[in-house]
Amino acid sequence: MAGLCTAIAAAPRPVLLLSRGDHALDCASALAQGGLAAAVGCDDSPDLHATDTLTAGAGDNDRKAVEWLTGSAPGTVTWLESLGIDFDHDQVGYLLAREGGHSRDRVLHLGGDASGSRLVGHLSHVAQKASHIVWKQGCDVDALGLAQDRVVSVRWRQRQKCHATACSAVVLAGGSVAGAFLDTTHPCSSDGAALMLALKAGASGRDLHYIQFHPTALFAQSAADSRMRLITEALRGAGAVLRDHRGHRFMLELHRDGELAPRDVCARGVWQAQLRDGWAWLHAEHLKIDWNRQFPTVLRTCLEAGVDPRKQALPIGVAAHYQVGGLACDLDGHTSVQGVFAVGEIASSGVHGANRLASNSLLEAATAGRRLGQMLSGLTPGPVPEAEHWVERGAPASGDQLACLRQMVQQYLGPLRDASEIRRGLQLVDEGGPLSGRWQAQLLAAIMRSALADPCSRGVHWWRGCTPSQQSVTA
Repeated sequence: MAGLCTAIAAAPRPVLLLSRGDHALDCASALAQGGLAAAVGCDDSPDLHATDTLTAGAGDNDRKAVEWLTGSAPGTVTWLESLGIDFDHDQVGYLLAREGGHSRDRVLHLGGDASGSRLVGHLSHVAQKASHIVWKQGCDVDALGLAQDRVVSVRWRQRQKCHATACSAVVLAGGSVAGAFLDTTHPCSSDGAALMLALKAGASGRDLHYIQFHPTALFAQSAADSRMRLITEALRGAGAVLRDHRGHRFMLELHRDGELAPRDVCARGVWQAQLRDGWAWLHAEHLKIDWNRQFPTVLRTCLEAGVDPRKQALPIGVAAHYQVGGLACDLDGHTSVQGVFAVGEIASSGVHGANRLASNSLLEAATAGRRLGQMLSGLTPGPVPEAEHWVERGAPASGDQLACLRQMVQQYLGPLRDASEIRRGLQLVDEGGPLSGRWQAQLLAAIMRSALADPCSRGVHWWRGCTPSQQSVTA
């Protein structure tokens, strides 16, 4: 979604849009069930939104970045509506929902819990009609061409054909590493390929080990893929509760807001229940709601898995969901490599701190994408020199190696971490074995080093032995 917003806002500057998926909805943004957070309610304000964002981020946010994002949010809603987006509303106004960590009802949705697919689908239609955008799908960018320490070209492959395109700016909107986990809400294509390519080119990372886990993923996997099915946080906002096998509402002991605690606290609580019992239970059968209008995606997902949320509790567990860290960048998307910009989940401007507030991701994708696109549209491109040398992402892991790496990621970088285990994992990928030369292993090593360099349990990064209800403590 961030890439689409950037491309659309860059008009009339020519844009070559390259995406890995074979169709528009092959991305993590399209799977989002939560909506877009914006202070558009009569009892809300950007300052309140900023306070909630800072609280969720465990004080590790860049305050100026947060104030920019929350202050820009109402304008982002207006911009999206100018593109034809129609947020859910009634005769009075927007239908606003409350999710974990929010002190007000401020989350806008489209089609109930189909927000991601509706947003990406509509923006894709806008991009496909835009005369300044050429969109190539099913592509893999595997190398960057540099001249005098500036990226001036990209090499990409499509249907086994190799292409090289000169460019005055490269925008990376390639998502996260969440798909590299065994338990994940992301497609396996969310493997960090763009992140690794940028790091190889010399871009600086920030908080690579900040990986957020969603507390309510359904314990049922599709026959089509290994992804766990997301159960939106908005369902807890509507009154669903979490219980363990004994029927105990454990979140009431961990946070004053119970099931609406910040996502990191909730995920640790569910994870502790999983360690004891195998999974936790989400109870929504008592809710007096219109499932087909408010939660059609959840209802369909559960029924396909053989459970009816209207009649029975849902077996749930935590799943990797969002990389809070990423490429270090400013609010205009500049990375430490000239000519390379980052936007969306791959970017780390400091806005999310150590834990992203629910539904701030689609907001950031649209807001930062619009800002970056408008900035690029105002630049006067000069002559582009030929690439003097190429930086490649590296050799990929084989199928068996990928399975091994996914197991390692799950074991060493989960919701509760152990430094000795991470050091052992680092040795496995660093000691010159069959995994050491594969780019996925190199990325895993970079994330593990980032984790070991941070002794403080904070937000999504948590060392074993710390109380799950805490948000920040030094080990």
